Amino acid sequence: MDSFTPQRLAQLRCGGNRPFLQWMKKHNIITTSIKEKYNSFEASLYREKFAAEAAGQSWRHPTAAEFQQRRVQFDQENAARAARLAQIGSMSMSSPAAQMNARAGARKDDGDFLGALSDGFSKLTAAARDKLSTIDTASLGDEVSFNR
Repeated sequence: MDSFTPQRLAQLRCGGNRPFLQWMKKHNIITTSIKEKYNSFEASLYREKFAAEAAGQSWRHPTAAEFQQRRVQFDQENAARAARLAQIGSMSMSSPAAQMNARAGARKDDGDFLGALSDGFSKLTAAARDKLSTIDTASLGDEVSFNR
């Protein structure tokens, strides 16, 4: 038998598809696309409302001005997130070092640590590749032993 925390039981009492679908209809979100529906600003407001109600806290619907301001902020954050994901996605066929550079560039709050780490890794890889290219494989024979 499953055991639920009091918080989870409160969520079960507040939740369900019907209240969510009524909320979306009230906010004129009529779409068959699940992605659009659940990633919409209105769905984020519903999640906020739901969390407050499940925790026994009051929640106030934003005023028209607050609603518009928060929607603009939500759209800007989503656009920035999409741009970061597109940048990382475009690196999917490139080298791991280039991917690390792209991620490091997308995360300015991490400072230059990831960039420096990636640069160091790139230099090490290039040096190892250069060193290996100078080995005459014909003179190695069938066995190769490495000293540790």
